Amino acid sequence: MSLQTNWFQVNYLAAAVATTLGFLFSVVWLRIIFKNKWIKYCRWSYQEALEIMEANQRDKSIYWSFLEHFISMIVLGVLFHNLQINTIGSALGLSILLWFGFMATLSLNEVLWHGEKVEFYVLNQASFLFRTILMTSIYGYCAF
Repeated sequence: MSLQTNWFQVNYLAAAVATTLGFLFSVVWLRIIFKNKWIKYCRWSYQEALEIMEANQRDKSIYWSFLEHFISMIVLGVLFHNLQINTIGSALGLSILLWFGFMATLSLNEVLWHGEKVEFYVLNQASFLFRTILMTSIYGYCAF
């Protein structure tokens, strides 16, 4: 089987819907539900966290973050198409495997070598995993 990347086979509307909802999930996760824990694990004071969030809003970091979500969804869409994955279950299996193989394992270096707290790692990885599951499910529902 050859992997012929055809970017036009991706359902861009499904990717945009999945991205939007996944992005909103991330905002709710880190800015509402776990805001205080995330600030604590970042080792910031509450005032420092507010200043950083305001600076991010001024320099449009939120748009770059949305673009990151969208690119991730497009790459998953390309993989789903080229690997002929057409069920939500199969798509979730691949997405979780990719999260584990690339996000969970590579991010562990932050704990092992850079002194990040295990709690910070778990909070961030849980966010990435749930976002991946949500975005994959929405994409699959809209595209398959």
